[in-house]
Amino acid sequence: MLKLTLLVLVIGLSLGKPATGQTSAADDTRAVIDAVQTQLEWLGDRNVDALATTFTDHAVIVVSRQLENGATNSVTPVAEWLERSRANQDGTPFEERISNIQVTIDSGQLAHLRADFAIIVNGVTTSFGKDHFMLIKEPDGWKVALLGYTNVPSGR
Repeated sequence: MLKLTLLVLVIGLSLGKPATGQTSAADDTRAVIDAVQTQLEWLGDRNVDALATTFTDHAVIVVSRQLENGATNSVTPVAEWLERSRANQDGTPFEERISNIQVTIDSGQLAHLRADFAIIVNGVTTSFGKDHFMLIKEPDGWKVALLGYTNVPSGR
């Protein structure tokens, strides 16, 4: 009877924990949020070299900028976007605050993070919108494969 009880206890404990090398859904969700927050911090600090490490090799950035007379949309390979960012590294630092974060993870390998954002420069909100990050899990962590966002200037 004691052996059976111990066996049931060992099996129960092993079912409650991920196998070595695997992570739980909560761990993956936290890792996805952390990856995005790190990317946003480096973006605001204009640390382009560090920022480049957060993307996959062929990542894409999709933007819909809301203007007075409609919207303008763009799709840019991340390599091109990073080069433009390097040229603007001396610009004013900013903070991108995200809220209302929603994360979906499929098969432990593909994640979507959606959040509201506000860009803060010198304590003033200059724009806001919605962020959409598609991340894939690589051996060294979650990487952004697609970043899409809407951008609305403040005062609209």
